[in-house]
Amino acid sequence: MIAEPNTLFLPGKRTAVFATPGPEHAAEFVDYLKQSAGETEFLIRYPEELADLTAERESAFLAKGLEDPDSLLIGVWVDGRLAGSGALSVPPRKKLCHRGEVSLSLLRPYWGLGLGAALLEQLEKAGRNRALRQLELTYIDGNERGRRLYDRMGYQETGRLPDAVRRRDGTYRDFVQMWKVLSH
Repeated sequence: MIAEPNTLFLPGKRTAVFATPGPEHAAEFVDYLKQSAGETEFLIRYPEELADLTAERESAFLAKGLEDPDSLLIGVWVDGRLAGSGALSVPPRKKLCHRGEVSLSLLRPYWGLGLGAALLEQLEKAGRNRALRQLELTYIDGNERGRRLYDRMGYQETGRLPDAVRRRDGTYRDFVQMWKVLSH
């Protein structure tokens, strides 16, 4: 899927552009993925797990995504710098294709600017355009900033997967599952 480009004007005369990335964005996506993995405990990868991610592999991934009718990736660039991304994935099975899974991440300097809400709004719009009944997400317990956003956007908790994430210090965190009904 490809999203229509969208612009959001931020305080301080800053501009955020939301668009579907292509292969030409591969190198900056590699850097973004590695940086974001190191900035928070609430993503599912550590930076070293991305050590072998190359621009060539990311370019192929981004090119494939442009052709995939069941997935959407939206990047957000603030003043020309990749600041975050959001994704929507729809299962290809007939019994499941009324559902979409959403995810998002932002680099720390761009937290608190409304970009997460704007990304979710665009993913929800894409879900409605796709006639999805519901959107679902999973986050790591303890991510209070994310939880406040999801609550504010109308998502409701549906369950937990206990001890789904093992942290470096040996402690565990639950996956928290949420959903939002788009249409009945």
